[in-house]
Amino acid sequence: MSTDLPYSTQPLQPGPPPRTSGTAIAALMVAIGSYFVCPLIGAIIALVLAASAARELDHYPGQLTGHGLVTAARWLAAIHFAIVGLVIGVVLILMAGFGASLFGLGLHQPSSAPTPAQSPPNASSLGPSPSQTTSPPETTEPAPPDQVVEHFYDAINAHDYRTAWALLGGNKLGQTYQQFVAGFARTADDALTVTDVNGNTVAVELVATQDDGSIRTYRGTYTVQGGRIIEANIRRVS
Repeated sequence: MSTDLPYSTQPLQPGPPPRTSGTAIAALMVAIGSYFVCPLIGAIIALVLAASAARELDHYPGQLTGHGLVTAARWLAAIHFAIVGLVIGVVLILMAGFGASLFGLGLHQPSSAPTPAQSPPNASSLGPSPSQTTSPPETTEPAPPDQVVEHFYDAINAHDYRTAWALLGGNKLGQTYQQFVAGFARTADDALTVTDVNGNTVAVELVATQDDGSIRTYRGTYTVQGGRIIEANIRRVS
């Protein structure tokens, strides 16, 4: 006699389908958003979430999916880091080049310190020196009055105060040599225009540019005798 064992006639029910890991989805969304909001920090958060999602997927195989999302989040974060590193490198290179150019300009800028006063020349040095290009030409006859005045300001613009002092014939304007030099300490350039010559009297207009960029205009006359300036009547007009 045989005994029939009972058995079920119903088919086996399949288990629930695997679901996508929410952490993996969050990692991908944060990785994408880091390109627009919170650069660098968002990429770091995306990597942390991707690592957490990978652990979840390993802990629940068959129940969770999202390996592709984790991989995409990691790649997006890596590309993000590469772009940020490239941008930082370019900025540093530009800053270094800009700083080097500023440093170079600083080296080539003339010193703004006033020219130290020179000791007054002795009697033997009042004559023109052959090595000084601003000296008036050596001739048997004195230079014309207008040329004497022009040579005087050429010497001042070249900071050749000895030659300028010699063209005054010494203390002709009631100043010492030190006072004469100090009077041009703040002057960057003198632009002279001879407007008239009447005998020994030279009428001029002088535009003096100061070391701070301001402009001063003077008009007046110089009286020249024997190749030397013996009198000045100059006044500021602006």
